[in-house]
Amino acid sequence: MDFSNMSEFDDLSNVFKDSQFDFLNDIFIRVDPNMLFDDPELDFLNFYLGREINLAGELIFTGFEAIVDDQPILKNKEDFSFLNESGPFIFLVDTSIAFERLNKVILLFLLYIKDHEQFSAFFNAKEKKDIKNSMDNGISEALYGHSTMKVVEHITDLDQTLLELSREEKNLLSQFDKFYINFRYGRFSPKTKTYYEETVMVQEILSKMDNKDKDHALEILGKRIRGLAAKYYAVVQTLTSKLNIFSDELHSDSDAYYVYFQNEDLGPYHMSLFDVFTLKRFARQEIIYALIYNKLKGKKDKDQCLVKPIDLDDIDLTNVLKYGKDNFSLNSIEEWLTDIFVEDNYDKRWDSYDNSRKNKAIKKMINERENTIAAFLTFKSN
Repeated sequence: MDFSNMSEFDDLSNVFKDSQFDFLNDIFIRVDPNMLFDDPELDFLNFYLGREINLAGELIFTGFEAIVDDQPILKNKEDFSFLNESGPFIFLVDTSIAFERLNKVILLFLLYIKDHEQFSAFFNAKEKKDIKNSMDNGISEALYGHSTMKVVEHITDLDQTLLELSREEKNLLSQFDKFYINFRYGRFSPKTKTYYEETVMVQEILSKMDNKDKDHALEILGKRIRGLAAKYYAVVQTLTSKLNIFSDELHSDSDAYYVYFQNEDLGPYHMSLFDVFTLKRFARQEIIYALIYNKLKGKKDKDQCLVKPIDLDDIDLTNVLKYGKDNFSLNSIEEWLTDIFVEDNYDKRWDSYDNSRKNKAIKKMINERENTIAAFLTFKSN
């Protein structure tokens, strides 16, 4: 949306004038971003690239969700395939685009800070040919090409210590490059040797981590991707702080927020991206269990598998039931389970434990609770 064209808000004008919607005037502010920064280049870095940072986080989330929800077919001990062909493709294309965008955002920030002439040439060019004529060929090709690793090279040229990637992280980014450059158009290229390259690529990535257990392989991959995303986001925060802009702002309940923040201090489900979807599964089962539990009669006498259900009075189920997910509710359920677990099983010793020990104990508790509830729900369904 172009906020400089206020006519786009004409349809809302009557809403803001209606007295019953006075509260909207306290929540929504009609902003022309050009009024916030006198420098149009900073305006571009802050608003336009800020949107790219959020979008990249969302793409990483949806890409990983595609293979988490894709049922595997175990072919042998060395590899596995997938029931739905779209899962591996969505994972690779979304994640490739996301990291390509993050790298280009960082490169543009660095050009503004360290090679402003090159940045201005990019910013002021009216057409792509103008950029090629006025910018360094290598930089223009990196910005308009689709190789994440080429962009990384230019980032390193400008600042050798800002973005330090491990060998495993570089290999993963190279795999995304390989897919995006060669296979993103699917089977439209006659040079393509087979019709399932993306499935083979995901098989290879996961099999190197664990060729027998898909969930464990996803846990490792999710930790690597979330760690890589967190590293990129930390770089963005460093650069935006230098520029005194807020491109890095995220909504605390957005999917992008869950992607970029990898912190063991926040709890046991904040390291691997796979943990987010594990918690989603737990939460769904907890809600079903709580709804059934409250309708049971004589539950203490007849049902041996019962555990204390979550308190649904403290959780708004509207978005969970309507959209299938709600990050705020997921957090509420995790916090409730953790508080009850600590209250029932530990005394003052809990505060003396380090985060690793706490998280291991909480994860064990929630896994055992899931198995107990699953047994109960299976028993009731038969």
